Amino acid sequence: MGKKIFTVEENTLLGGFGTAVLEMLEEAGMDRAQVVRFGYPDQFIEQGEQSELRKMHGLDAAGIAAGIRKALGKK
Repeated sequence: MGKKIFTVEENTLLGGFGTAVLEMLEEAGMDRAQVVRFGYPDQFIEQGEQSELRKMHGLDAAGIAAGIRKALGKK
């Protein structure tokens, strides 16, 4: 299993922090690491309470933990 890097941002993934990490790794010749990005999809996001939106898009603590477990091949 290779190295994994996880990024979390409360913004859209397209052109966000995770994208900058991917670009930096490529420029440094370290593009073998798998980057798993958590953030909002590049689409219209309904308005609502931040806690509701985070939960809806897997950006709350439970959603991020589940995503990390999945990426690591754990249940």
